[in-house]
Amino acid sequence: MKKKGYSLVLLVFLYISNALAEENKTILSFDANYKGDIVSNTMGGMKQGVTYLGYASMGVQMKTEDVRWWNGGTFYAKGANTHGGEPSSTLVGDLLVVDNIEAGNHTFMQEFWFNQSFADRFDFTIGLQDLNADFAVSDETGIFVHSCLGINSLMAGNVSVPIFPLMGLGVEAGWNITDRWRIQAGAFDGLVTDFEENPYNVEWKLSEKEGLLTVAELHYRCGKNGTCKLGGYYHTQMEKYGFYLLGEKRIIHFGVFGQVAWAPKNENETYMQMDGGFNFYNLFTDGKDDALGLAAVCNLLNSHREYEAFIEMTYRFPVLQQLWLQPDLQYVINPSGVQGEVDNALVAMVRVELEF
Repeated sequence: MKKKGYSLVLLVFLYISNALAEENKTILSFDANYKGDIVSNTMGGMKQGVTYLGYASMGVQMKTEDVRWWNGGTFYAKGANTHGGEPSSTLVGDLLVVDNIEAGNHTFMQEFWFNQSFADRFDFTIGLQDLNADFAVSDETGIFVHSCLGINSLMAGNVSVPIFPLMGLGVEAGWNITDRWRIQAGAFDGLVTDFEENPYNVEWKLSEKEGLLTVAELHYRCGKNGTCKLGGYYHTQMEKYGFYLLGEKRIIHFGVFGQVAWAPKNENETYMQMDGGFNFYNLFTDGKDDALGLAAVCNLLNSHREYEAFIEMTYRFPVLQQLWLQPDLQYVINPSGVQGEVDNALVAMVRVELEF
């Protein structure tokens, strides 16, 4: 299967190269990103210490209209590398993971998909993709470093979900019913093969025994810069399900967000997440998109600890046109990732980000 995966990638590359030669123009667009985090557990947790971790990615995109095929189609592929320490498992001892790029040392195919849009009303995506790119995601939480502000911990912790770092095969479709209402749904590989068996994430399979993870959302656009999303998921093999409601609103330079997620207590390690917070934009660098954010999250657990919570304050600002600096401070309450009593932890970090 690995050879088949490489052959498919090579075939697509050769075909595109031939089209480029015939058109004699650039039709591929590239993106690249690097995040490097210095993380220090200054108090509590498992032990005090400092570690460094990083995440590098590079993607290539081709639009079908650029090669005169048809309108509305996009091919995308992205490779990635993660490296460095694992602060949650070695320093903090929390269950929910304080750093959203913590993944160990791996080099892998992260995404490989095709998307088709029809007149901005209907769209679908098929291939190796990130469920969290379109589901259970809020724009306002995008600047935060803690992992469960990207996707709620019920989905990430209770079922196998194709999210960073390991994406999985899936198909999703969405319909913009009106300018305010949208409905979208997807079905994804029910068990994403881990790095031990699939080190480069080029061996993809679907199995009836592994089932499917299905997810659906209903969106309502509240004015110009506000959205409410009601969503739910069901894993056909694990027979686990849950629901979530999230909302966000941006008013000029101020944004606010909140979420409640629920799953049956007796079947899930994490059965409820409640979070909320706000962001201020362009506070100190007018027009250059700096952002100051404050968030609080509480997760209710069906384990030896009844809950884990944290408060995060972060500030992201541009140093140069493509260079960002982001100091971040998190206070982790009742770390629950290890057995025994662990004191509340105070985690300080600095993220350096390059984007092209």
